[in-house]
Amino acid sequence: MKTEINISDYSRFIVTGVDRDGRRFRLSYGQAAARTAFAVNLLRGTVWGVRIKDGKREQLKVVFN
Repeated sequence: MKTEINISDYSRFIVTGVDRDGRRFRLSYGQAAARTAFAVNLLRGTVWGVRIKDGKREQLKVVFN
C-alpha cells in the first residue's frame, strides 16, 4: 500500500469490496472524482488505481474490519 499517491498517475479509481449483507460490489470513479473513491465508507474492501502508463491496477488502500 502506498503512503503518497499522485492522482495524475492514474486514469481511474476502482473501489471493490463486500457490503454489510455479504454481497460484492464494484464502483468506478474517474480522475476528477479521486477523493470520492477514497471517501467511500468501506467495511471490507480495496481502492485500486488504474495506471495511465500501462493500464494495470495498483492497490492503493485496503480495509479489513
